[in-house]
Amino acid sequence: LSLEELDRITNDIHNTLNHYQGRKVFRKFLEKGKRQDELICLDFHQQCCTIIKNDHNYV
Repeated sequence: LSLEELDRITNDIHNTLNHYQGRKVFRKFLEKGKRQDELICLDFHQQCCTIIKNDHNYV
């Protein structure tokens, strides 16, 4: 992969995880594939985002 391709992929993943519908579609994909470890990671990521959002709202 070129650096540009890697940047594009990274940005696409970031945008997907930051968008409600993107997370919903990604979660369905993981559930259908029985990807339990990845679902746990997705839940953890969401918890971290919530904590960060609440922290930013506090300041």
